[in-house]
Amino acid sequence: MALTQAGFSIFVDFTRARDKAKALVQPAVKNVNKELIDVYDRNSELANLIANDASFKQAISAKDRAAVAGIIKSYYDKAGFAGYGTIIQENGVVFYSSDSPAKFGYSTDPHQNKGLVGMALSGQPQQALCVLSTTGTPCLSFVTPIKIGNSIPAVLAVSTPFGGDLLQGMERKVKVTSDAKDFDLAFYVLPEHRVVACSPNLQNVRPSFLGTINATNNPNNIGETEADGRLWRPIPVWGPPMQGTPQKQAYGLIYVSAPIQNTTPNAFILLSQLGVAAGAALMLSLLFSSGLNQRFSTSMRFLKQRAKDLAANKQELPSLAVLDGDFLELAEMMDTALSSPRAIVQNLKTAVKEQNEEIIEKQRQIDAINSQLEMVNRQLSAHNRQSLEVSSQIETANRHAFQVQQKLAAIMQCSTEGFLILDPYGSVLDANPTVLNWLGMGEREVAGRLCFDLVRKPGERSNWGITFAHPGSGPGDLINQFFPEGTVFHRHQDKHVDVLMHLQPVVGDEQVVVGYIMVMRDKSLHSEVARLRNEIVTMLSQDIRAPLGAGEKIWNPVLNSQLQGASPPLTQNLLELHKIYLQMIGVVDSYLMIYGGYVPPQEEQTPREQVAVTRLIGECLEQVSQQARQQQIMLDYKTVTGLPTTAIHKEVAQELILKLLQKMISVTAPGGRVRAETTVKGKEIRLIISSSGPALQQVEIEEMFVGFIDGKHTEDTYQERLSLYLARSNAERLGGRIWAESEAGRGTAIFLTLPVH
Repeated sequence: MALTQAGFSIFVDFTRARDKAKALVQPAVKNVNKELIDVYDRNSELANLIANDASFKQAISAKDRAAVAGIIKSYYDKAGFAGYGTIIQENGVVFYSSDSPAKFGYSTDPHQNKGLVGMALSGQPQQALCVLSTTGTPCLSFVTPIKIGNSIPAVLAVSTPFGGDLLQGMERKVKVTSDAKDFDLAFYVLPEHRVVACSPNLQNVRPSFLGTINATNNPNNIGETEADGRLWRPIPVWGPPMQGTPQKQAYGLIYVSAPIQNTTPNAFILLSQLGVAAGAALMLSLLFSSGLNQRFSTSMRFLKQRAKDLAANKQELPSLAVLDGDFLELAEMMDTALSSPRAIVQNLKTAVKEQNEEIIEKQRQIDAINSQLEMVNRQLSAHNRQSLEVSSQIETANRHAFQVQQKLAAIMQCSTEGFLILDPYGSVLDANPTVLNWLGMGEREVAGRLCFDLVRKPGERSNWGITFAHPGSGPGDLINQFFPEGTVFHRHQDKHVDVLMHLQPVVGDEQVVVGYIMVMRDKSLHSEVARLRNEIVTMLSQDIRAPLGAGEKIWNPVLNSQLQGASPPLTQNLLELHKIYLQMIGVVDSYLMIYGGYVPPQEEQTPREQVAVTRLIGECLEQVSQQARQQQIMLDYKTVTGLPTTAIHKEVAQELILKLLQKMISVTAPGGRVRAETTVKGKEIRLIISSSGPALQQVEIEEMFVGFIDGKHTEDTYQERLSLYLARSNAERLGGRIWAESEAGRGTAIFLTLPVH
């Protein structure tokens, strides 16, 4: 009977220990699966945003790797994404990868990834655990097709590296947001048969279980395992469909492990009690069988009375000095046999007390969570109030933008010069009355026409029956074919107007040309226009540019504090509206810089950011590296230690440095070198971009940044001189200076200074 009870108790303890381990593992498995789904959802959302971006598709069509890198980096920075992006062409060759170190031109694993890339190229987005980089790191990747027209020339893979950081992040998040607490995770890669990462608590058990897993590529054969005093439950992470079959295979396993309580001590105690009871029974039987005498009778009566006292749980018991020999040993065994159950009962009471305390602690945690929920509700109410304030500010900004638009329209209406608003390819979007009067046409007749259909080179005759095609496939092609002088013919009368022309690009936030402004001056009214120049500059700067700059006081709180906690649609609308607002400022600034070289002041309220100049120059050198390789020119960079950061507009400074690097590469002979060097002098950072030669003439050095001068400079230098003139203007707006020096035998150098804020 005692043996049966002991066996049953051992079995119950064993079952309870495993049920407790399963209760720990089951919710953890559920929440880890949810975290995997969340990672794929974030990857897919970011991949779809990039793949549907018009500028991204344009860069893919032009095979512009630098533009592709800039667009991907911009999206990753905005989203705070820690992974990398990979663009794979139809032939399986990687066109671009942002993984460090950045590489391209290599082929992905055809056996593993051909099915993945192939299905994405057929228009079916895929998600899987795979390896797409040269480092061999497994990643959770979402692969989506890049659709350009009716074709899919490539696919985009947005990948999150699956390593120790991601695994520990999952573990911490599940433990904070769910009831699953006492568990650990390990990630095992099936093809490599190795553990990639695991929790710190599993380091001691890696040689015993994790180091000897006999894994299989068939997840149906993977089951729950007990080893090293722990319960192990695998979660298969699916890889891409293998070559030759559309069915996905398990590429890795996430093991969720929980400790199993050791029941050996309890079993040992029960077996000891059984042994003691059996020994006592045997001893009594021997004593009775040997014959009872008076001494035995007295001893037995004493033992019987002592047994009753023990059963009554008396605290004070008679001394055992009256016994000797076997009777004394038997009495001691009786004391020991009864004291062990008492200890067990006491242990059970202690365990029940600890369980009650644990329940009370969980109740306190639930109360704390309820308090946090109440706090979140209060924060949501505050965010709703902030949203109402943001809506009011947006309405004010819309009214302000409408007023500025009316003022710009008034300037175009009253100006004696001709204005054409063009798209990036040179098609007319709008024209002012002066141009319409010269052409003898209405707004509907000029809308959509190519600018070169309306303005002819000197000496060309009007031919209204010809419709010219676009000048090229890219926005920059318009500047390459632009000429500074032309003739505007009247549509219905035999008269024309000879004009002087300027073409000013309008650049958006991401330094992409979004359009052009073509200004035409009647040569016969040139002197009169010169007299009106100061009045136009005053009107643009005081009546339009100043209110636009002051408007940043409204935008700053909207973009800084008000967006915290706002909904994603509201955030996106605010950013798009501010982008349009900055484009309007860019249009006005372009007008101001065209008229007489006036540089608009930089508003103090405009948001700035601390920029590491060393990193900024490194990014610029990477963007011009392809141009340097094509011209067989070596690039290098030299700097000093402890170079400080400065608070400037990163995009403006980046475009400025790119223009200077491109200029130095263009004047350097093949086989030469272009060096960028940074130093600190007082309160300014000095950047020197030098060329190994040949040295430019002194007249070219003096006129490098003055812009285009009619009658002095040739038409083929118009684009370059205009870009360098704008570079000088932007340097001055940043609070710096720019100049060039040349020395025979040592080449040419451009100096740029930036203030240290």
